[in-house]
Amino acid sequence: MDTAKKTTYFKECCLAYKQTPTDEGVVAKFYTLLGQVKLYVVLEYGVCQLRQTEAGSVLCAYTEEPKIDPNVSGLAVVRLGIERLIQEVLEMHAQSLVIDPGGVDLEISKEQLEQLKQLLVQARNFKLKKLPPEKTLTLENSLRRVIKQDDRIRAAWVVGILLATETEYKYVTIIEYASSGVSGDEQIEFAKSLAEATMTVVGDEEVLFGSTDEVVGAKVKEKFVPFYIKR
Repeated sequence: MDTAKKTTYFKECCLAYKQTPTDEGVVAKFYTLLGQVKLYVVLEYGVCQLRQTEAGSVLCAYTEEPKIDPNVSGLAVVRLGIERLIQEVLEMHAQSLVIDPGGVDLEISKEQLEQLKQLLVQARNFKLKKLPPEKTLTLENSLRRVIKQDDRIRAAWVVGILLATETEYKYVTIIEYASSGVSGDEQIEFAKSLAEATMTVVGDEEVLFGSTDEVVGAKVKEKFVPFYIKR
């Protein structure tokens, strides 16, 4: 997906989260994307510029590069990931992070950012291992029947993952898409079709899904051999 499409998709997810902040699917999608994007902020003499509101100071972040007044000295624009943005909000004692003020205008409170910081730490702390064939063969065959019908899929893996908050390994299926034009929603819908294909195979065990565009998927691609490769 090109940069413009990614920006548009992220804005759509921001609006969906703003409208339905209690929908678990919407929340999961929003925070997943927030962990992947970089947002623009304005610096004033090397320090993030805060905006003062009645509720206190806020840090404004933008999905597209904001224009700054060339006649004002000391101003610059940089792109930062969410972890650095959280750090800036907390260190500067701001009340919140506001994404696209005047546009999407989504405000994320300091408390929410502190929780997200913990989730991001947990998300990076995972272990992967190759599962024995007797555990994965039937699952891989079920997945293959669905995957080979979709020309957008380049490769697929099934490995075991141990998350920081868990005590047992779970299955994780990672997909590599041949086309850069597969949107996040399309990937989610495809994951649902894969999940349906595995329901009768794994019973009560959970199968997680992801792509090689994500942290876990990139590590799986680096370390493991796929069970499916597009011919």
